[in-house]
Amino acid sequence: MDYSPYYFKNYRKGNRQYEAPEYKAPRKKRRWVKAVAVIALAFVLVAAADALTDGRIRRSLTDAVNAGKDKYYVLIASEHASETEAVAAATVVRANGGAGYIINENDEYFVALATYLNEEDAVSVESKNQGTFIKEIEIGYSLFPGTGDMKKRLVDLTERAVDKFSEISADYSAKVISAGSALNEITEIRNDFFELKADLLETERGEDEEAILAMTDVFFAASEAVLSGGYSTTELESVLRYVTTLFAYNSR
Repeated sequence: MDYSPYYFKNYRKGNRQYEAPEYKAPRKKRRWVKAVAVIALAFVLVAAADALTDGRIRRSLTDAVNAGKDKYYVLIASEHASETEAVAAATVVRANGGAGYIINENDEYFVALATYLNEEDAVSVESKNQGTFIKEIEIGYSLFPGTGDMKKRLVDLTERAVDKFSEISADYSAKVISAGSALNEITEIRNDFFELKADLLETERGEDEEAILAMTDVFFAASEAVLSGGYSTTELESVLRYVTTLFAYNSR
């Protein structure tokens, strides 16, 4: 911006050489105050818009910051020594809208409540649910063998699926979107897995490709089950969280 119209023109008597104005500080202060006011207004507007969308804007910004993430955060409702106990606990969790996904590691069974893309959200929910704790999932795709194009496609698709299911699950639980809207968005994911599965079936497969096909089929079946289940409101909330956790845990 050209500030020259606001300069004070100061000339020495008998010498018409321009002298710098003596009082710069007030202008700098006004510009500083104006900048702070603009930034504060921006934060207020973002906060207001975030409130109107039940946090969707904040999650989008957080996801952008967390691009290239290397962990998912699974909130565990309970830990058990036997599968029978875990199944019983998972049934209760699902009845209340939680994931109810059972993780079996070293003969220990963990019942998942939900999965989060960033630690901040997981910690926030953990603080409101006494007795829960967070289990971190290191993203490494070790269950996807090989280095070929089919593996890359499955990795990319799985990452998109976790992000999308997490977003849909959060929005549906917050009543930001309807069941119909949620299912419409999931249809695209299901179709992508179906396309990858079809391409794999038409490809000459070795051991690695067979493993990729098996995992693709699991993810396709999970997406299809969400679309064809005819779930009630509470059931769909649980299923969305379950499938989000399924995708995330198998990304380890």
